[in-house]
Amino acid sequence: MNASTNWSFGMRSLCLAVCSLMALPLFADIDLGKRVSLLECKMNCARNESVYDCRPGARFANGRPAINGYGVWVQGQVLYWTAFEGGSDFAYSSFSPTAADEVGTVYKPKFEWDAGYRLGAGYSWTQDNWDIALLFTRIKPHSDTSINSPPPGARLAALLTTVDNTSATQAEVDWELKLSTLDFELGREYFISHYLYLRPQFGLRAAWIEQYPDVLYNETVKNRNTFQGAGLRLGAETKWFFDRHWNVSLLASASTLYGRAKVRNFRDIPGFFTTDQAMTDWRIFPTAQIALGLGWELPFACNRNHLSLNAAYELNYWWRQNQMVFFETGVSTPFGTRYSDDLGFHGLTFDIALSF
Repeated sequence: MNASTNWSFGMRSLCLAVCSLMALPLFADIDLGKRVSLLECKMNCARNESVYDCRPGARFANGRPAINGYGVWVQGQVLYWTAFEGGSDFAYSSFSPTAADEVGTVYKPKFEWDAGYRLGAGYSWTQDNWDIALLFTRIKPHSDTSINSPPPGARLAALLTTVDNTSATQAEVDWELKLSTLDFELGREYFISHYLYLRPQFGLRAAWIEQYPDVLYNETVKNRNTFQGAGLRLGAETKWFFDRHWNVSLLASASTLYGRAKVRNFRDIPGFFTTDQAMTDWRIFPTAQIALGLGWELPFACNRNHLSLNAAYELNYWWRQNQMVFFETGVSTPFGTRYSDDLGFHGLTFDIALSF
C-alpha cells in the first residue's frame, strides 16, 4: 500500500469516525435535523473519494476544483514569443572566387522576442462538468534587419522586388507583424484515472494577422499582407498529476479558417516610376497549436477559491499565411510571383488562473 493510499485510507477513517461520533446522540434523540446532518456527513465522505482534491479514484470524476464558489474563472497569460516565416528572404549577397564558382548567402528577417498577452474568462456548470470560455490573444513581433554594402567584387541582389534586382547597394527590412485571435470554447473536464485529467474542447476561432514588410534597396518597396478569417477549432488539454499540487500539462488544438488575404505592393524608384498594385483572395487556411507545461494548483480561502500557475513552451503554426505577390512591370503583360508560405510563433507562456 503506497503513501497516497495510506493517506486516503486515513482520511476516510477519520471522516467516518467523526460521523460515528455525531451519530451517538441519535440513540437518545431521533431529531430529524440530526439525521440530516449525519446523512450529509456520510455523503461528504463518499464524495471525497472522487473530488478534485483527493482523487483516489472514481473514473470520470469531476475535473473542476471542488470549491464552494460561483463557477466563474478568469485567466491571464504573459507571452514571450518570437516568429518565423517562409518566403521572407529579402537579400542575396555573393561573390565569385573563380570564373566557374559562386559563393553567397541568403538573408531573411530575424524577428525579435516580444511580450504579448492572452486574457480569458469562463463559467462552468455543476451539471455534468461542462464549461464555456472566451480567450483573446495579442502578440506583435518585429524585425529590423540590414545588410551592409557588398565589398569590392561582390554583388547584392534584392529579392523582395522584381525590378533591377541584381544591382542593389544596400538592403534593409523593417517587418512589422501582429497576431490577434479570439477563441470561443465549449469543454468538459474530468479525471479518467487516479492521476490523469482530460478536457476535450471545441468551438470557434477568429483571427487577424497583419504584416507590413518595408524594404529599402536602391528603391523603396512597401508590402502589405493582411488576413482576416474565422472557422472551427478542436482540441484537448490533459494533465498528469505527479503530486497533490503539481502537474505536467499538454494542450493541442487545430483550426480551419476561411478568410480573406489582401496583399499590396508599392514601389518607388526616384526619378523613374512609382507602382502600386493590390490583390484580394479568399482561401482556407489551417493552423495548429501545441503547448507543453508545468503547473501548480492550490485551493484557498476556506475552499472558496482556487489558484493555478503554469509555465509552458507553446508553438502556433499557420499554413500559407505569406500570400505576398511581387509584380513584374515594364513588360507588355504584367505578371507577378506569389509566395504561399507558412508562418509560426513560438516561445514561453506564463499563466495564472483564479476560480471563484
